[in-house]
Amino acid sequence: MISKTVAMLLEKEFPTDLRVMNEATALRNAGIRVVIFCLNFGSLKPIEEIEDGIFAIRNAIPQHVFNKIHSTVEFFPFYNRWWKRFIRSWNVSFDAIHVHDLPLARVGWQLAEKAGVKWVLDLHENYPAALKIWSFSRTWPGRWIYRQKGWRRYERTAVKHADRAIVVTEEAMDRFIESGFEPEHFVVVSNTPDLETMRSISFEEKAGSRFRQHLNMVFTGGLGLHRGLEVVIKRLPDLHGQIPNLKLWLVGDGKERPSLESLARHCKVEDSIEFTGWLCFSEAMKIVANSDIALLPHLRTEHTETTIPHKLFQYMYLKKPVVASDCTPIRRILDETGSGLLFSTQDPKTLDSCVLRLREKPLRDELGMNGHKAVKTTWNWQNSSKNLVKIYHEFFKEK
Repeated sequence: MISKTVAMLLEKEFPTDLRVMNEATALRNAGIRVVIFCLNFGSLKPIEEIEDGIFAIRNAIPQHVFNKIHSTVEFFPFYNRWWKRFIRSWNVSFDAIHVHDLPLARVGWQLAEKAGVKWVLDLHENYPAALKIWSFSRTWPGRWIYRQKGWRRYERTAVKHADRAIVVTEEAMDRFIESGFEPEHFVVVSNTPDLETMRSISFEEKAGSRFRQHLNMVFTGGLGLHRGLEVVIKRLPDLHGQIPNLKLWLVGDGKERPSLESLARHCKVEDSIEFTGWLCFSEAMKIVANSDIALLPHLRTEHTETTIPHKLFQYMYLKKPVVASDCTPIRRILDETGSGLLFSTQDPKTLDSCVLRLREKPLRDELGMNGHKAVKTTWNWQNSSKNLVKIYHEFFKEK
């Protein structure tokens, strides 16, 4: 029987975020009602029951207006007041607050203090480090608006105020511990896949020979600067000399897509790359399932040194050998599970040797099966979510 309610604050539309959906479902399954205060850029209902016990209450705002006022988070009180007025206007009674990512942290802790409840800061990523690579914060006036010192100071203050802080990797926790925080203040909740969701997808190939004619490499997700896809495209001409039927699938989209398409033409490999654009989750996973090699070529930055993407574990579950750059969290997991090969971001040519080794199907099968077993036994949401649920059981037990 549901007796407690957690109010989640999300600076996105919902349901679009896989992590948020997984967390809300885990809490609901633990007997906790979840109300997600989120955004509405124009086409969604003001309030909706997403699933039994999971509700979305949406704050309507045009996308272009949001883009402008969001940038005032650190400097002016308007944006935070706008959020607090919206949340209070619904008169929802809640027993705890869960803030998804850094921008809404101040809103969360002020509401929690007024209501006399505990609150959790869920750091999906190293937000200050991400501001160094996101396009909108790297150009003028973004560099001034999203100042590093200010956001790092805000992050430390927010973490101190939070009753618990969630991070996605041990490396993310370590960066706070190294700056003086106690380990007990943090909980690691990794971006692992829900086994039931993965089992529910039918992976039968409907397009026939479009896969069977090639040795297929696949990448899923946003086509951003830090993804390292320029490295892969630049290596394709040399790889084609030894693997003529090599094909690259880029399943996703982003501002960098035009530059990647231009680079492919410059390297004369455009016929060997399929840009699919955004696909629904099941269709994206079907392409992964029918590919031979899964790519995770992220550039090594402060951001990628402390985060881990969902796609790594999705690749592993689907029995795909992973070829990844040597970012610390990714290297740790691939070394532990024996599910892929690493190349050096300092020497892009090392990518070639990884791909060439994986021409051999027995090695692909061995690494793929290692990854699949690791996800089924350890790296899955059924395990990761236990840390999340434990936080709220401890909160509510104290009352």
